[in-house]
Amino acid sequence: MTDSRFYQSQGPFSLRELADITGAELAAGGDPEFRIDDLAALDAAGPTDISFLENRRYVADFRTCRAGACLVTPEFV
Repeated sequence: MTDSRFYQSQGPFSLRELADITGAELAAGGDPEFRIDDLAALDAAGPTDISFLENRRYVADFRTCRAGACLVTPEFV
């Protein structure tokens, strides 16, 4: 969960909306209407959070991540 002292949650957003905003491509079989409530680190994310992986150093956290969705760079697809 983001720190509410610094950021105000704007969600929820559907995966389709987030893909449109970010220019991301949804993975095959993903539900474009799945709702995301917040952003969280890989090791803290829950089923209605989105997280991201862009550094090989965090692959182990990615493998055990419980996020509902995760943005990844093409290298990790």
